[in-house]
Amino acid sequence: MDQHQISSYLSNELNKTISTGVFSEFSDAIRADIQSLDAGSCKDLFVSVVNLHDAMNAGTKFITNLASGKLSQEVPSGNYIISSFKQLHTNLLHLLWQVKQLSEGDLDQKVDFLGDFSIYFNRLTQSLKEKRIIEHKLKQSAETVRIAIDHANIGIMTVDLSGKIQTTNKECDNIFGYKQSEMQNRTVNDLAIPEDHSVSLSFIQQALRNRNQSKADFIRRYYHKSGKIITCQISSSLMYDEQDKPLFFISHIKDITRRIESEKALKELNNKLAETVNELKKSNAAKDKLIRIIGHDLKNHFNAVLGFSEFLYENVHTDSADEIEMQASIIYQSSKNAYKLLENLLDWAISQTDRISFNPQTLSFKDILTEVLNYSAALAKSKDITITHNPTVSSEVFADANMLRTVLRNLIGNAIKFTNEHGEIKITTQHTGDETLITVSDTGIGIAPENAKKLFLLEEMISIPDEDAPKGGTGLGLLLCKEFVNKHGGEIWVESVPGKGSNFKFTLPARPLNNPPDATTHSQANH
Repeated sequence: MDQHQISSYLSNELNKTISTGVFSEFSDAIRADIQSLDAGSCKDLFVSVVNLHDAMNAGTKFITNLASGKLSQEVPSGNYIISSFKQLHTNLLHLLWQVKQLSEGDLDQKVDFLGDFSIYFNRLTQSLKEKRIIEHKLKQSAETVRIAIDHANIGIMTVDLSGKIQTTNKECDNIFGYKQSEMQNRTVNDLAIPEDHSVSLSFIQQALRNRNQSKADFIRRYYHKSGKIITCQISSSLMYDEQDKPLFFISHIKDITRRIESEKALKELNNKLAETVNELKKSNAAKDKLIRIIGHDLKNHFNAVLGFSEFLYENVHTDSADEIEMQASIIYQSSKNAYKLLENLLDWAISQTDRISFNPQTLSFKDILTEVLNYSAALAKSKDITITHNPTVSSEVFADANMLRTVLRNLIGNAIKFTNEHGEIKITTQHTGDETLITVSDTGIGIAPENAKKLFLLEEMISIPDEDAPKGGTGLGLLLCKEFVNKHGGEIWVESVPGKGSNFKFTLPARPLNNPPDATTHSQANH
């Protein structure tokens, strides 16, 4: 290619570049042809054009890459076309480094070489600093709240809108016996006993339907991890965000199991106390009534003694021997009845103080019975009453001798008292396992069923009606019988048909008791 052709080619390429803005590479052939020209102004011009074209081409690529963010490209050296972009490239590299530092948490970076961009960049870093400070304070505040919640002396639990447990504090974990990790993802009904499942479910449904019902206090029973049932007092609230959208439930939980048990025990104790007070009132009323009855009966006995003794004294020289004997007999019988009443009263009074001795031992029932029959023989003979006993009365019993004497004396004495002349009294014993059944039967007047039920009750104690017992009585002796028999672990009752007689029955142990009642030795029923 000659000089003219090269000039034409370069001119066309430059025009194309100017019109399109696209810098293409010159072919190696053109470069070789230019180099082959003779030295001179044309060759220098052509070389300058090629160099300019190369510089513009390299500058265009650099600027294009710079515009696309390829900051790691090599900067063309000696290219005056891009000299103004080199500082921009340097600034952008430094800015890139600052952004990297910023991303790694260094918020002290500032830019002062990019005009308006620097202003907004610095504002951004300042905002990030302020945000970091706020976040740090929030984190500190959240940690403070977490510590406070964890050390609260009440259980705190958050539950999502479906009833699933989200978070718990230490006290809550202690209440239920689970670790926090074990509590999470359980539902509140997983912990509750089946009977109380509807409590939480009902509250959740109501709270989600109506914000006015988003708070509630209730008592609910749960299973502790150990399996025992605990009772908790719950105060629960539904929490909302700024747009009034429901977020979660927060509940304050207090274990009130001990309080409930204490209240139950206190209620039972109060009931027992009320029963005891009522029983004491009844007992005191009955004792007051007993004292009035005894006082009345004693007064009658002593009136008879005083009246007949006075009459005897005044007429001792004029009355016949038979009249004197009759009056003396009345005086004797009244005195004996008064003595018996006082005797029973003394035994009963001692028994009420729990100071009567109780010394059970193996005894011959026959020996004790013989003593009592000898004591009562004269009275039975005066009414021509026959007393018999079965051959087994020689049986041994485990009893307190003095108490057994008192029981037999009262039962046999009553049988004689309420049996008409020429009647019969029978004492029998019968072994029933570890017990001995003793029966005192008579052919007396009998007892009406409504009165038979009251014989051994202090609060129901009455003077037996005239139609049942013409001679009357306080019933104190039968109360003594009941107390003494019960002290042995036995029972006493009556079977009677009005007009046909009565069967008084009681049981005593045939051998030593496994758990004998405590005994005191302050005084004895020696009769």
